[in-house]
Amino acid sequence: MEAEWNSLLESYGKKYPNEHAELTRRISGKLPQGWEKSLPIYKVSDAAQASRKLSEILLTAITPVLPELLGGSADLTGSNLTKVKGSVDFQPPSTGLGTYKGTYIRYGVREHAMGAIANGLHAYGAIVPFVATFLVSPVWYLAFFANIFLRRTSFLMLPVRLGCLR
Repeated sequence: MEAEWNSLLESYGKKYPNEHAELTRRISGKLPQGWEKSLPIYKVSDAAQASRKLSEILLTAITPVLPELLGGSADLTGSNLTKVKGSVDFQPPSTGLGTYKGTYIRYGVREHAMGAIANGLHAYGAIVPFVATFLVSPVWYLAFFANIFLRRTSFLMLPVRLGCLR
């Protein structure tokens, strides 16, 4: 099966070299060259802001350069500021609410499922998940955050961890 997959991937690369390069970059967990140039820079003297606002600013800045970002919110999208302007919801086109090309997921009141889905997306690879909610039990996300810190291929929306705070 692996040989069959490798052969298929190789033939795909010959037919679609640009798409192949992008797919293999994502599978390998490498970020695009120069992506960090899009990170906002903060100084200690900057006015304090809510972490969810900083997260929105960060997502808005990096979404155009990290096409593998896929995520969303449980319940309070407008309050936790996770939907980037211009992003499309991942929904069946027949609903009129989005498309299958969408990169934003509205999980509803399903925090535990949201965490499980994000873990699954990360484990599969080639996708960098992000999630947000309020009043969630930290135990639910213990495995998610442990996975992020132990595997460098994922993305955590903490400006300090990303080196945005200087």
